[in-house]
Order: sequence, then structure tokens, then C-alpha cells
Amino acid sequence: MGRSPEGKAAKLAYQRQWRADNPEKVTDYNAAYQQRQKRKLMDALGGVCACCGERELAFLTLDHIGGNVPSEHFKADGKSRLSAKHLFKLIEAKGFPRNRYRVLCFNCNVATAHGRTCPHELAREATA
Repeated sequence: MGRSPEGKAAKLAYQRQWRADNPEKVTDYNAAYQQRQKRKLMDALGGVCACCGERELAFLTLDHIGGNVPSEHFKADGKSRLSAKHLFKLIEAKGFPRNRYRVLCFNCNVATAHGRTCPHELAREATA
């Protein structure tokens, strides 16, 4: 048996009021949740920058291999991107495909934007 519509409405009203009365707790909870989700995503994709080996979670980002952002990463309007939370759920549902995504630190991710080669890769090629 489910709750009555009145019970659901009362619970929803209580939750809204609690959030309004406790914005710091909501912010702290959301930040901690995002960090847990990011750690899970990064760990599933290797946990270190695929280019330079950086391990600090604060510096790690998700990279679309080849720079191609699939249309499924956009909202129905075709312009707005999914939130990080929804993108994580999408990638998780697909089994964290390593052929489409990789972990890069922010520096390496920016360096490889628009088809450029990361300075780390150039340095490795120069010494090889």
C-alpha cells in the first residue's frame, strides 16, 4: 500500500521547509554527494590522469575521447548540457565505457582541447 496523496503532499511540504530552514546542511550534503560521485566515476575510469598521472581528485576531470560529445549529453532542447549528476548516471548506466571516456587532470584536459596535443605527450615524443 502506498501513501495517500495528502501524506505525500505533507511530506513534500515538510522537506521543502526543512531545506529552506537548513541551507548550510543542504549545501554541505550536496557537496559531499558530488565528491562521492566524482570519486566513484574517476575510480571506475582509472583514478589517475591518463596523460601525466595526477591523482588529486580536485584536479581530475572527465574527458571525452576524441573530443566528441555525444548528443545524449544534451537536454531535449539540444543546446543545454546535462548536469554533472545526470551525466554521471548516464555514464554509470553504460558501464563506465573506457573507450569513450578517460580521466585527465584539468591542465591536460585544457591542453588537449580542440584537437591539440598535451605538452606532456610532446615531451615524451621528444625524449623517445
